[in-house]
Amino acid sequence: MGYLTTITFYNDAADTFRDNPQRLAEIIDDACVSWDTPKSYAIGCCANYIYAQPSRHASETTIYLHRGNCVTEYNPYTEEFQKLLKTDPDYVKQGVKIIERQVRELKKQIKKHYAKLAQQEQEPASV
Repeated sequence: MGYLTTITFYNDAADTFRDNPQRLAEIIDDACVSWDTPKSYAIGCCANYIYAQPSRHASETTIYLHRGNCVTEYNPYTEEFQKLLKTDPDYVKQGVKIIERQVRELKKQIKKHYAKLAQQEQEPASV
């Protein structure tokens, strides 16, 4: 297994990305070997419009919550998360509530999907 890197592009600077393909390639390359902490990158005249999470081994599980105008990692085993928990526990708590709501909705949709499949299996085949 290899490594995965999650990169967020803020769409406000999309024209700058197109105008600077070499710089964009350099940023992506650098992000893919960023092991320690999240990084934000400047491109053209735009600062902080590309944000890369640290690369993670493919066997790791990490939740990234996109909310507002930021991306937050919710992985209780990382140093970054522990720092955030210490500096802004209310923000972390709000994020966990959002994740819990999303999971409840996902479970409802999964249950509904399986109920629909079961119903289809019980219906006689049309001729």
